Amino acid sequence: GIAGSGGMGLWGPLVFTIPLLAAWYSYDHLGEIRRTYDQTIRALGAAPELGGTVRAGHSERVAALAVAVGTELGFSRHELTDLETAALLHHLGEVCVDEPEDGRAPEPALVAASGSQILRSTTLLAPAGDIIASESLPFRQNVGSRPSVLSGQVLRVASAFDELSEGSPAHAAVALEALYCAPAYLYDTRVLSALELVLDRGGLLEPTN
Repeated sequence: GIAGSGGMGLWGPLVFTIPLLAAWYSYDHLGEIRRTYDQTIRALGAAPELGGTVRAGHSERVAALAVAVGTELGFSRHELTDLETAALLHHLGEVCVDEPEDGRAPEPALVAASGSQILRSTTLLAPAGDIIASESLPFRQNVGSRPSVLSGQVLRVASAFDELSEGSPAHAAVALEALYCAPAYLYDTRVLSALELVLDRGGLLEPTN
């Protein structure tokens, strides 16, 4: 009641319902903004594929694999979000790079530099831009904090795996072996081990006798 006496009567439920309704509306509106953001990121990630410079579905596959590997390595939810965004957009720079006259694909370092520059121009996407910038660097040359080292290595390994396997689960074992046989300065063995665990858990590697 008020001043120790009386009661709110029918006003009670209404008064306590208003904050709940406001919270529900805010949460629902935030969810809609998040869905729109995710759809925009995925649409931008598909742009190079629509242009025919990247195999169809590459960005989505790389993003899913990178998140799985990052989870295996103990990344936080925030780190996984930045990693997924970087994976979806790691070929975005191709839309800004002139195609070589001889028909070859643009240099990966040039694509990464262009894409990272685009993303670093916005505060929200800057961490993803940092990851993309480091993705083109060999492991032994990649120094700094986690966003520019381990996340970049996860993206590098996931992208290379998808290219080597041609997006086919049937080629997973051969692609993994090729990554392990690469020069030691290219890939972090921690990331390769995490990738092997993810693939094995998914039933994509043949059991050893």
